[in-house]
Amino acid sequence: MTARSSRGGSSWCRHTLGVAGLLCVCLAGCALIHHNGTPRAEIAPAQIKLANDIHLARDGWPAARWWTRYHDAQLDALIDQALGNAPTMVIARTRVAQARSDVELVSAGLGLQVAALAQLDREHVSANGFLGPFARNEPALGLTGPWYTEGIVGLGASLDVDIWGKQRA
Repeated sequence: MTARSSRGGSSWCRHTLGVAGLLCVCLAGCALIHHNGTPRAEIAPAQIKLANDIHLARDGWPAARWWTRYHDAQLDALIDQALGNAPTMVIARTRVAQARSDVELVSAGLGLQVAALAQLDREHVSANGFLGPFARNEPALGLTGPWYTEGIVGLGASLDVDIWGKQRA
């Protein structure tokens, strides 16, 4: 009889874990996913039309290394350091995209937040331990043998109301 009741408890546990797993998968499918849309096309340099008063380095002004005409070693070193540490356009675009993502992340926390929790704990209880009285198999008393099952289900919600404008900035 004891082996039979533990088998029944085991199938109940598997069934409950299966349902809980299916519920978690379904809830994960409800996550909001932000789509960035279509990326902007890059403009070829040949398509750019400049005003007549703008001259490029290929036109002779400003010269590619215009600061060298001042013959200042300190200025040369500063410009070389600035050009060496300057980000490329790809890095700049990545930083702008990261900043936008950070803004969206902060703004996502300003709305209503809802969380669900489900936990199932099934333990084999020793008759000699703290939970010894629960280790007996007496169905009339609601004791189902040396197995102790505990389940927790919870739902929570929070709303951050920015009264003083701390998050607005």
